[in-house]
Amino acid sequence: MAEEGDSPDAETDNKPFFSIDAEDVAEAAAASSIPATIAPTSSTTVQPPQPMVMGTLSDSSAPSQSASTTGVGGEMKANPWGAPTPQLTGDINTMGGQGMFTVPAPAEQEGFRWGQYAIGFVTPIIVVFLFGVVGEILSGSAYDEDPWRYEEISMQSGDSQTFEIQFAMNEDEVMEGFYSYFETEDGHAIHISYWYDNYVSTPDTTVYQYNDTSAKETAIGTYYDSNSTAYFQLSDATADELWLSVDFYNPELDEYDSFDAFNTFLCFMPFIYLASVIAAFVKGNKALAYGLLTPFFLQIGLIIAFILMLIAFW
Repeated sequence: MAEEGDSPDAETDNKPFFSIDAEDVAEAAAASSIPATIAPTSSTTVQPPQPMVMGTLSDSSAPSQSASTTGVGGEMKANPWGAPTPQLTGDINTMGGQGMFTVPAPAEQEGFRWGQYAIGFVTPIIVVFLFGVVGEILSGSAYDEDPWRYEEISMQSGDSQTFEIQFAMNEDEVMEGFYSYFETEDGHAIHISYWYDNYVSTPDTTVYQYNDTSAKETAIGTYYDSNSTAYFQLSDATADELWLSVDFYNPELDEYDSFDAFNTFLCFMPFIYLASVIAAFVKGNKALAYGLLTPFFLQIGLIIAFILMLIAFW
């Protein structure tokens, strides 16, 4: 009984399944060379797994490198399990169409632009200063030579009612108007007036008289601009002499037209200032916008501080 336990067949049956030696490889190779027409002796024979060829990495038109895996008769060599050994070929270095990707470098955070802030801070101050100087020059030039001239003129009447006068005016002067006041013997006030409006297409040329007794205005004459002559006749009043206060105007000496244009433009400065601040923010120049806003808030702060001082020392 002891000899039967030590027989070679017993050693083979007790060998682990994963222990494969040269004899096993030779037996597997001999089994693969048996023609396929010979039926297996037993239906219980276990066949090794058959690998499937899914593809190749090599070019189909290139010469096949399977020669190294084929035998002399052109038959593909079998692996130890009795199946052909597929060979995957290819060179990954020859792959075409390799994409190049550029990773953008992280943007560096810029510091506060103090130069732009200084420009924004100084610009409103300079603009206000220059506008003040120009306004002072224009307003001063308007008083170098007064475009208005005032004169007192005496008028005489032959019948104590009818008056006629031709005004002596300088070059480029026009009549602005004249005015006279006197009292009658019974103490009633009489007003005579004429005002010429140069800004209307058809100015009134009528001379008017106002009596305080009737409290109404009456047309008593006409001023003729063509020859600078005035003619009128008193109504329900008499006077041998009248003193006229006359105003003359020279538009060539009036610099207020340009000064008014300057003031008009100055009215639009707040809107221009606001548009500049908005444009600076929209374009990303925040430092410039903050600089433009600083003088404005400083001015408001000074006004508030002045009011608080007045309240404190009142």
